[in-house]
This record gives sequence, structure tokens and C-alpha cells, in this order.
Amino acid sequence: MSAALLIAERPGARPVVCALLRSGGAGQPCPACQAAQTRAHSPLFRAHCHGCKVRALAQGPQFWRSLKEGAHTDAYQGELAAVFGAAGAGAGHAVVLAEYRRLKALQDNAVRCGVVPRTLKAASADALHGHTDDTTTNQHQG
Repeated sequence: MSAALLIAERPGARPVVCALLRSGGAGQPCPACQAAQTRAHSPLFRAHCHGCKVRALAQGPQFWRSLKEGAHTDAYQGELAAVFGAAGAGAGHAVVLAEYRRLKALQDNAVRCGVVPRTLKAASADALHGHTDDTTTNQHQG
């Protein structure tokens, strides 16, 4: 995600801060953030919602590259600064990391429940054995 897209202002409107990210939950939750509360890979994002920006960072390539390298890349640091401001980038990373962990827990739970396949190989094996229904995926007994 481009840092320019993260900070683009909508003429005549203030950025939406989703109630799901606010302590105390004041305000109106964004429909895309609400959908992402139960779906780890929700495709819904609103351009001017802070919660959606955090989720986009948590699922984005710069965050993943930083995790892989064990340090913030310049590109990821730029994205953090674009969303949280230069002074808030450190605290912003903690918010992004918490969102990443929340999404990962949702994904792990979906795999455990058999809603999504563990791996592409597992999905292929399930399909070969006639297990194509979402409720039976990963529950093949060999």
C-alpha cells in the first residue's frame, strides 16, 4: 500500500476513526471494520477509516518484510508515519502488531474449525477425497 494513499484527504471531510479502535468504543463502527471482526481476510476496506488503514498495514507487504527481516524497513516506517504521524510511529507499530495478531488468531481458529484449509496441499488432498464442503475441509480421516 502506498503511503500517499494512506494519507490522501477527502475534500471537505475528516478521516473516520473507527469506534472499534477507540478505547471506550465511542463513535460509529466502520462496516468494513465490523466485517473484519469475524473474517481474517475480509476484502472490505474504506479509504478514510483509520481502522481499515491499520488492518491494511497489518496485512501489507512492508509489514511482512519487516517481520521477516526482524527490523522496520524504511518503507514500513514511512507507512507508519503516514498513518500515525512521525512521532506516533512507534506506538502505531504496536497497534498494527496487535491487529496482525488478532487477524492471525482468527485465521488460526478458522483452520482449526475446518472452515479454511491448512495449506494448499491439504486443500488439494481434501478435494481428491471428495471433501469439498467447507464444513468437512480438514476433517478427512485418512
